[in-house]
Amino acid sequence: GVKQNILSQAGDLDYWKIDVKLEATKTFKTIGATRLQILVGKVFGDVPYTLLYNNKGSLWGKFNVSATNTFETMHLNEFASSQYAALFINHNIGRFLKLRKKFNPEFELVHNMGIGSLEHPHSIYNIPINNLEKGYFESGFRLLHLLKSGVSTFGIGAFYRYGPYRKPNDLDNLAVKLVLGIKI
Repeated sequence: GVKQNILSQAGDLDYWKIDVKLEATKTFKTIGATRLQILVGKVFGDVPYTLLYNNKGSLWGKFNVSATNTFETMHLNEFASSQYAALFINHNIGRFLKLRKKFNPEFELVHNMGIGSLEHPHSIYNIPINNLEKGYFESGFRLLHLLKSGVSTFGIGAFYRYGPYRKPNDLDNLAVKLVLGIKI
């Protein structure tokens, strides 16, 4: 006889997903501007992997572009959570050299942290899942507008992962990324 395996694809999932995002910017007269973003999310119900939070990792492959308000040293889908909270802090001190036509660098400090957990890990099959129960931490900097070409600007950023999810090899915790921007 022939054996058939039938995979049920019924779309009857009973869940709720709630997301909250708070943003604030504070400009200081002499020391630049601080941007803050807080994200909180929770899935209520037993859901498949595709409906979990991937915790905003933006590291992928060898060529990387910096993305504000993401975890710069976290690989895409490295962590998954059914509930999480994240804090992204950027402080731009502004230009530190005399204004020039094509070279107007700005220096920005970055600190990101997050925490999360997975309520129904038994529902996920054949996918190794890490969660953020111990807290995820990274810090770094961006040098913005190092080069200007038309309305595009180019810079560089370097970020370092530390804390409980730090990797054993120091270089594996470091992410160096291209910073793209638009300057009008």
